Amino acid sequence: MRGLILAVVLVSLLAMAPTCQQSPREEGGSQVMVSDLSCRQVWDMVQRELKRLEIPVAAANPEEGWIETGPVYRDPLPGSPYARVEEQYRLELACREPLTTRISGRPQVRGIKADQSRVILEDPWPYWERFLKNLKIR
Repeated sequence: MRGLILAVVLVSLLAMAPTCQQSPREEGGSQVMVSDLSCRQVWDMVQRELKRLEIPVAAANPEEGWIETGPVYRDPLPGSPYARVEEQYRLELACREPLTTRISGRPQVRGIKADQSRVILEDPWPYWERFLKNLKIR
């Protein structure tokens, strides 16, 4: 009997936990849908995650629902011809319902060659995918 009560409590807690679902975007990237949290809670969570990841916020407007990050320098993805990459993002948080928020964005990624010259990547979406995976929005 105690096992049954524990199972019911566990299922109830799981039902109340926020959910996060990644879905494809038309531009080749993806967006994240966060359910069971208010837009403000998602906004605060994103801000905390950017701080945890040491990604500077260049500008933000909570009323309009966007955040622009400052440049961060990271290792390139495997197989890249670049020594480093410079990543900047514009995140857009859109409230769909009282407890559903869509996070989408526009990445700008520059490859940095060994001679320090920079090239804007034509396909920044793999870096966007990596960025989203690093954000712990749950």
